[in-house]
Amino acid sequence: MNEQLSSRSTFLFARPRALHGIARLFDFFGTYDTYNTSPSPQEADLLAVLQDWLAVEEDTQKVLASHKPLPSE
Repeated sequence: MNEQLSSRSTFLFARPRALHGIARLFDFFGTYDTYNTSPSPQEADLLAVLQDWLAVEEDTQKVLASHKPLPSE
């Protein structure tokens, strides 16, 4: 399985680029660490649950699209 993760399952993760990685080498006080944030814990939970269900829907659609009907008798 060599598929990339869906953005639905990784939306909370920061996606650093090579330049950001180099900049972190010189960030001695941790000021460069930023993550995806939400205004409140409740909103963060709501967004996480919503993304989970959207990922389930996406996976279900992939399975249904790949399903081959059984030959009829």
